[in-house]
Amino acid sequence: MARLIESSLWVDFTRSKSPLALKTLIHPWILDPLASLCEPIAFEVLRHATPQEQ
Repeated sequence: MARLIESSLWVDFTRSKSPLALKTLIHPWILDPLASLCEPIAFEVLRHATPQEQ
């Protein structure tokens, strides 16, 4: 069964300013093969991303 990962985790994981300790905690959830996102979460993540991050 897929795991829907909340947008705040995706944002913190991809944001360059996020502390390494936080990224380390999130890493297993984001890279889990069952991790997924739906269109509303993808929208939230991309909405605040810079063109380079997109």
